[in-house]
Amino acid sequence: MTRIMLCLILALSSFQPAFAHHWYDVDCCDKDDCRAARPGELRWTPEGWLHVPTSSLIPEDRVRSIPEHAPAGDKLQMHVCETKYGLFEDGVQIVPKGGLRCLYQGELGT
Repeated sequence: MTRIMLCLILALSSFQPAFAHHWYDVDCCDKDDCRAARPGELRWTPEGWLHVPTSSLIPEDRVRSIPEHAPAGDKLQMHVCETKYGLFEDGVQIVPKGGLRCLYQGELGT
């Protein structure tokens, strides 16, 4: 019984809620589709940011600045928001499934 109580106490004390998406805009990101970009995933071109895995160019209107209230470490990185279902505008699919809804440009991406 003591062992069970000890395990329960340790498990509960190590529980921390996930706050990974607390600074992402809701109009860009769903609850679990934003993350820091992987090395080599994005490349700057004269036309804008290229998402290398999908060979898609991210339009300027979907590139955002990381807000001031974001954690300092997050401000240094580029962040991508992938859509699981695609993005539609007026019934027309403008971003395919797995494509980027938007991009957050960090300080190292400028």
